[in-house]
Formats: sequence, C-alpha cells, structure tokens
Amino acid sequence: MKLTIGTAQFANKYGISNKIGKPSKRVITKILRLAKENKIKTIDTAQSYPGCEKILGKINVSKNFDFNTKIKNYSNIEESIKNSLKYLKLKKINN
Repeated sequence: MKLTIGTAQFANKYGISNKIGKPSKRVITKILRLAKENKIKTIDTAQSYPGCEKILGKINVSKNFDFNTKIKNYSNIEESIKNSLKYLKLKKINN
C-alpha cells in the first residue's frame, strides 16, 4: 500500500472537521518528519491551495519526498509547471 500526504490544509482552512485553521510551519514540519519516519515518500499538493507550494518550498522538503501537484492554468501549462518547480524548489515533479 502506498500512502501520500495531502497538503490542502497546510495553507488554508480546509475540510469539514478542521476547527483550528491552517497549521503553523512548525506543525507542518513535524507532520512531514513523521511521514518520512514512517516511510511515506509522496506529497500531494496543488496550485489552488493558496501558498501551499511556497510553504513546502520554505520548509525545504524537496530532498525527502516525491511530489504530485495539480496545476490551475491549463492555458499556459509550461508556465504553471515552472512556477510550481520554483515555489517547491524542485527540478522535476512526478505527476
């Protein structure tokens, strides 16, 4: 079984059971450290999660995880991918 960390709540109040809003950078770092310790190797994110890619890039998790991301600007896919790579501080995105 392959598990992936979803990041929708990392940048905004998301989800029916989310009563406290977005977590702090410290909490996100702790979540990702626990994921790594438990051999979870993939992070799922999206450009439509406001600021999420930038938060992940600032935490500098690119060396520890593979990334899947969804783009929102299909009229300029190349620019959207470049932006995700820049924000996440990655050379490539898996999917």
